[in-house]
Amino acid sequence: MPGRARSQMKSLLRRTIWQWMKGTADRLDGCSLQVKLIVAYIGVILIPVVLFSLYTFHQLYENTMKDITVQNQYVLDTELAHIHSNMEIMERTAQLAISDRNVLRYLTEEREISSDELVQFNLNVFPNLQHLLYSNPNVENIRLYTNNPQTHEIWPMIFNESRLPKASWLKAAQLRQGKIWWDMYKGPKSLLGGQSRQESETVQYMALLREIQSTGGRHTGLVETNMRLELFSPRVFGIPQRDRAWQMFILDGDDSSSRDADKSMSSTDIATATASSQSDLISIPLSHVHHLFKSRVQGPGGAFDFSYENKPYLGMYRYIDGLDVYLLNVVALDGPLGDLRQKRNAMLLIISLLILFMSVISYTLHAFILKQLHTLHAFILKQLHTLRESMKKVEQEGDFQLTIPVYGRGEVAELALYSQSTESD
Repeated sequence: MPGRARSQMKSLLRRTIWQWMKGTADRLDGCSLQVKLIVAYIGVILIPVVLFSLYTFHQLYENTMKDITVQNQYVLDTELAHIHSNMEIMERTAQLAISDRNVLRYLTEEREISSDELVQFNLNVFPNLQHLLYSNPNVENIRLYTNNPQTHEIWPMIFNESRLPKASWLKAAQLRQGKIWWDMYKGPKSLLGGQSRQESETVQYMALLREIQSTGGRHTGLVETNMRLELFSPRVFGIPQRDRAWQMFILDGDDSSSRDADKSMSSTDIATATASSQSDLISIPLSHVHHLFKSRVQGPGGAFDFSYENKPYLGMYRYIDGLDVYLLNVVALDGPLGDLRQKRNAMLLIISLLILFMSVISYTLHAFILKQLHTLHAFILKQLHTLRESMKKVEQEGDFQLTIPVYGRGEVAELALYSQSTESD
């Protein structure tokens, strides 16, 4: 059906063009020679100039789109590299935190730890965990959760599992069986109650989570390293710059309802998590962006163009390995393409005005030339009539001394002078 509709549209367009050309030819058939000359003059000059201008601006459009794509692709790749770097930092930090045997012994010890052992742990082992946190300034927290009732909580890193910000993490941890998974969530700066109001405020995090297992694969606890979203992906969640013409999103390529335990991310809807951090730089509803993206995504990376409310946009995306999500950069094209259209329209207007001015001059010149031709035509007829009458007198009367009046310097005048000279001889 779409092919048939396209064929019908082409046929209708051809008929319309043919009828217009035929009607124009019929109207010109009844016009004067002067009007026909002007129309031919306009057609000969205007059509090539307009076609050349359209071709030139098409090339400018292609070059502009290429420049926009290259510039924003660089922005997208830079942000992707930044995200991967932060992911590696969080993974390495989590691995170092649970690879210390003293830390694992403290979390899994089933007997009550003596005061001396607790002091020694605080003096010799716990500073190593603090060093991991302080040596990675972008990492907001390193938290070890344990279900061992014999383990004492040590702020701000070792807590009981009852303090987990999200209860679903426990179930997800058992399903993942020691594998890393990621989650976006909004949680408090501090897990301890009774803190100051500023510390108890909620913050959006990107969290790495991994189950801690003891010998035999028994569940022991959970390790979390988190980072603020504005640090994890500053171009997606950071403070927007009002002068930029693009906006980034982190989107899930599937419906949130179709997620399962094998996904790297949790069941959080990534698009919804992104919404609260996005500004209105790109005036497109996030639901529309998500739906459009799911229908256009093909492979780990690519680009597509679309329009929304008669405004053109360019979308470029890259797959984030490990998070099982996509980084999408939406670029507004109405600014640069609008400037290009204005230049094109201004150029066509200037060309049209110039051709109109030249047509008026040509019309005036043609009128003057036609008037001169009419006068010259009458003068030539008069000269020919005089020459004919003189030749009759020569033939009838045999008077070769006849004087022929000569006017002007044209071919007829030269013929008359040549005739007089011949008769004199």
